Amino acid sequence: MKEEIDKVVYFDGICGLCDWFVNLLVKIDTNNNLKFSSLQGKSGQILLCRSAPCTDSKRSWFIFHQ
Repeated sequence: MKEEIDKVVYFDGICGLCDWFVNLLVKIDTNNNLKFSSLQGKSGQILLCRSAPCTDSKRSWFIFHQ
């Protein structure tokens, strides 16, 4: 059975501060409620194109919650 993911934190995968913050969220999220994905990855690019015109977005964070 495929796991349903309802809380995904998309982050800038080349940003040092973003990387630090993701590591902090992983430590805080002891129930594993959050999933993480880079904005530069395939799912991050698809989500950005759906939410805004497909351009080089300068966003560092994008939180998607169904």
